[in-house]
Amino acid sequence: MSQSFENHLRKINELITIEDKDRKPYTDAYNEIRDTLLNGMCEMSAAFGQMYKGYRLFGSYMHNVRLGKPDEFDVLFILKIPFGEKLKVSMDKKRPGLVKLRYGGNLDKSPLNENLRLVINELINVNGRRRKPLRRTVLQMWISNIIKNVLEKIGNRVQADGKCLVLKYSKRGVAHTIYATDVEEPHFSFSIDFVPAIQIEGVIPFINKGATYPWYAIPKPFKGKYLDSPGNSFQLVNPDMEHKLLLDKQHLKVVYRLLKSLRDHYKLDKLKGAFLTSMFLWEIEKRSENFWQEPINEVFLEMLEVLKIRFETRDLPYFWSSSHNLMDNLNDDEIADYAVVLNIVYWTLESYPEQAALTFQACARHFQILRHF
Repeated sequence: MSQSFENHLRKINELITIEDKDRKPYTDAYNEIRDTLLNGMCEMSAAFGQMYKGYRLFGSYMHNVRLGKPDEFDVLFILKIPFGEKLKVSMDKKRPGLVKLRYGGNLDKSPLNENLRLVINELINVNGRRRKPLRRTVLQMWISNIIKNVLEKIGNRVQADGKCLVLKYSKRGVAHTIYATDVEEPHFSFSIDFVPAIQIEGVIPFINKGATYPWYAIPKPFKGKYLDSPGNSFQLVNPDMEHKLLLDKQHLKVVYRLLKSLRDHYKLDKLKGAFLTSMFLWEIEKRSENFWQEPINEVFLEMLEVLKIRFETRDLPYFWSSSHNLMDNLNDDEIADYAVVLNIVYWTLESYPEQAALTFQACARHFQILRHF
């Protein structure tokens, strides 16, 4: 077996990995915007300030699988809902794998200041004695209005490390996205996805993993087969456990980056990071620790084949709730098209380990490489 393919994959990984010199300007600006926005939201809304319990990075930058430059950040801002210990988590029958949050017990006699009481009454849509599930859509509208007011107050601008950054806001799915652009150097730009995360304080009866780390419910509206369901479903996430599982698997993150680069080259835009993360988490559960120490080309081809089969069988369960099939977010034609592309690419690359004369250019043409080589 030739070493050419292994060496070429290692070189491609070097070219797509964020360089240390690129990190600081982006992280400094990100830190300034994050603190300005979240602190401003606490000042703008007394209720938000009382519920807000901090933030944490998640996603590709935290997992160190971001490609090229650190120009996208994902941030959970944690909300501790009043009477959180009485918040019951139940499966949503209309959206398999997702959950509803509903209060149990008597809330009327519990002490609560006026600001929080008004917000809670809106979120749970109090109707006589019948208490409805927490409404995802109302939560998102409330947060969106606070963000807009903060941005208006600061004139949609932030000073960071000598840069004047113009901020634009967009509501995209689960995220409240801030786009930042340097006034003097417009090529310096990045985005931050701020995602609200409700802290789950009680036991989740149908979950049997990740219990040692905190659970959160995020108001994610999934598109696809379950588009017509009501606006009160949430997705459970466990970012700390996820990070721990992905950590210290020798070649896993290299292969993760290579698959993302291949995805970008072939414009498989609906193949989101959440798909790849769930796929890797299932494989971590199935495989020995030694597997991730195998040569990069072997792990890469193995994971590419797993991904190919997932699309061929139209089955990729969300790791934290296996009844939620992530494939439901794509339509049938998209799944079929992606399966064809992945099948062709897999069988092409599968032949490369035997090709002693394999050139770097022949290998690199399957990947999105932003830096010159």
